[in-house]
Amino acid sequence: MKKNYLTKVERLQFSLSQEEKETLTGLFLGDLSAQKRSQTENITLRFRQGTVHEAYLLHLYELFKAFCSASPKVENSKPDKRTGKVYSAIFFNTYALPCFAELYNLFYVNGKKLIPSNIGDLLAPLGLAFWIADDGHFDDRDRVPMCAIASAVRLKHYIRRGDKTHI
Repeated sequence: MKKNYLTKVERLQFSLSQEEKETLTGLFLGDLSAQKRSQTENITLRFRQGTVHEAYLLHLYELFKAFCSASPKVENSKPDKRTGKVYSAIFFNTYALPCFAELYNLFYVNGKKLIPSNIGDLLAPLGLAFWIADDGHFDDRDRVPMCAIASAVRLKHYIRRGDKTHI
């Protein structure tokens, strides 16, 4: 059983591999959220998907479980006021760790999630794949439409960066 609390020394022992940084970059463009409760506090990441995407979230958990104290949990929302439907989601959180600060500082300004101006330099093919997995889907014409307009704008920005990248 993992500990719920880590000492400062234990927190400092965590680091991100290049592959984990690339993956998180793509996830930050998608649904990943981060929290920093105060200027001096470390960063907690929250991975959350609808239960229809449980297999995908469990895959993300396998990639980042070393950074977590607990396994994924299912939560049910209050009934939607318009439809009466109750939506379920599956989520997990990481420990609050300093190793997430570099990416947090790139994607958050004053607690608000933004697209870094150097996203073209940051987004590697692995990150792009996870971003599409988070916000995209395959359609019946073998295309990958993005689910949100904001995602389409971000992808267009990435493509226009003017290098040899072709998507």
